[in-house]
Amino acid sequence: MLSPTAREAIVDTIRRETARVPETAFGIISDGQLHEVDGRDRIFRVASITKSFTAAALTGLVRGLVPGKPVRMDDAVLDWVPELADAGWAEDAVIDDLLRMSSGLPTDDPWADRQESMSAEDFSELLGKPAIRDFPAGTAYRYSNLGYAVAGLVIERAAQKPFAQLIDDVFLTPLGMTSSGFDVRRLDADRLVTGYRRNRDGEFEPQAVSLPGAFSAIGGLASTVDDLSVWVRAHIDALSPEGDDAAFRALAAATGDDTPQRARLWRRVLADQQQPVRAMEITHGTSATGPEGSEQFAVSGGYGLGLRCYFDTRYGSFAGHSGGYPGFGLHMRWHAASRTGVILFTALTGYPTEAVTSKALEAGLEVQRGEDPDNRAWPRSEAPTATPTGPAAGRVVPVRSVAEFLPDERALELARIAENMIRTGDDSAAESVFSMNVDLDQPRRERLAAWAAACEHTGDIEQASIKPRFTGASSAQWTVTGAAGSRTVTMTLNPYQQIQGLSIRLH
Repeated sequence: MLSPTAREAIVDTIRRETARVPETAFGIISDGQLHEVDGRDRIFRVASITKSFTAAALTGLVRGLVPGKPVRMDDAVLDWVPELADAGWAEDAVIDDLLRMSSGLPTDDPWADRQESMSAEDFSELLGKPAIRDFPAGTAYRYSNLGYAVAGLVIERAAQKPFAQLIDDVFLTPLGMTSSGFDVRRLDADRLVTGYRRNRDGEFEPQAVSLPGAFSAIGGLASTVDDLSVWVRAHIDALSPEGDDAAFRALAAATGDDTPQRARLWRRVLADQQQPVRAMEITHGTSATGPEGSEQFAVSGGYGLGLRCYFDTRYGSFAGHSGGYPGFGLHMRWHAASRTGVILFTALTGYPTEAVTSKALEAGLEVQRGEDPDNRAWPRSEAPTATPTGPAAGRVVPVRSVAEFLPDERALELARIAENMIRTGDDSAAESVFSMNVDLDQPRRERLAAWAAACEHTGDIEQASIKPRFTGASSAQWTVTGAAGSRTVTMTLNPYQQIQGLSIRLH
């Protein structure tokens, strides 16, 4: 259990970092209790935190815990979703690839975050369209919302029940998460939080709230810190020998018989979610807050089942997930060895909630490590069997697939079109190359003003063409240098080869 001083370090960090956010809510979980909580009953859209419920539901079906047709992790996706027969990407994908973010589909947050309310008919039509991939299925990690939307469809077909109803029946109601749900019209309007985006003038603009639809499995849940703390505590208990089994008994009773065996199986489902299988990245750095001054450390990150999982050489294992929707940035993160977790909700698009939550939790753990350095919660170093190479301080190295697909001619053309729009200020091609989210994320007038400012920063340019560097088939960067300065453009494509993101960094 964290000491009061350690919890105070967490609170101080959160309040300092979120001072300019329109609305926040947070809570600290320590040894099964919720402490130092602000806004505990305020209802936020929790966005991709929903994926932890999606993964648990599908895993429950696989284990035979959730009533429905038998599902196997190695079932071909096409067996459950034949509409994908002409899409190309699903021909070698299995169910496990969807949950582990290894289908090969590109990262698609900006586009997918606007698709929640899509009808079942439109979703079926979309699934039949060809989609691009960054790598062969099962060979690497790439965060895909489309993959989780397909997982939600598999859940519905296996359980023969609407996705939102199943999540409520299996998890929300049994766990007492009474202020959570997918349709905000059914929740307490007085407690429902409005989300905002900050425009180029620094003003906060309220964002519309989407309603349930075909993409709800990627992020449609709304919840409170109070309710979500039940879910976090259950995951901590799943890895703790001394953990309470009340949550697992409740899940067992809701899906069949409340027997010790079924409760243990549900405990295993939540424990398995926290086991990283697909490597994401490795971070090297130097911390100035170690017990003896500066301390070199490394963090390895991997994706489990609807959760991101990390091992930090200073503190040990973490698990959790972020959520980002128009108007909201959220994160839940826990350190099971010390039975500690932090939940942070913010009502602001693009706010770095994961970074702030991680910083706050590590601040508390660092205080606790200083007070109790011999606790078994902290990792112990061992002599290496071979001399490792020295890492560069502060570097993050993404783990890439051995075999990535190259961009086709259309992707190269989109990069040229994007650069021409930026350079000339002529956005007449935008309607044919932008996905529908782009103008919702940033109004065209703001985008044109940003392009003009970037061109002014760069000054006259002699080079006639660009040389984009692609990651897989869906993401590219190029740098343009002029008489006054330079700019780097990042372009991302959605699965259907439309520009979903276009950002500029000046330097």
